[in-house]
Amino acid sequence: MKLVSRIAALIVTTALTGCGAGGLASALGGNGSCSPTSFTMNFPTASGYTSSAQINSSTGCFSTAQVTAGAGPLALGFAPFANTAPRSSTLLYLQYSFTTTEFTSGFPSVSITAPAAVIVPGRAFFLAYNNNGFSFGWQAAIEGPASVSGTTISFPGGGGGNIALSAGSNFELALYAVGP
Repeated sequence: MKLVSRIAALIVTTALTGCGAGGLASALGGNGSCSPTSFTMNFPTASGYTSSAQINSSTGCFSTAQVTAGAGPLALGFAPFANTAPRSSTLLYLQYSFTTTEFTSGFPSVSITAPAAVIVPGRAFFLAYNNNGFSFGWQAAIEGPASVSGTTISFPGGGGGNIALSAGSNFELALYAVGP
């Protein structure tokens, strides 16, 4: 069963090309100038969740890069997130990395469509994050509580200052719920 869950952690790779090259910049309407300044990354569907993140550059544009994104019910690159809050459960992990060092303007805004059974009155949703090389491990409640509309859980992003993501380093988010 664990092997099946691990296989469910799909990986998607997207070309993110800016500063005059083709790829995603062209798909976003880049005209050879340094673009894109932000992009939307779609994560693979995992365990009934569909997710996307809007990532903004803190330097005015993203360089030529490939972005790899993964999603799954189990931690993808780190030890699992453990929250000590009563009635807390981790629901989903989202991970991404760049092939070149990139600088983001705060945390990404994240939108997650969850299975209907996950949305329960009185339940609050939060994001935790971990970045390999980050000396403190998982950081709880970097965003949240989320706004919920129907089955869509939304986090506005921002906060956290400028974040350097070293080439090949993994940035992982954990969606967790507190409450019934």
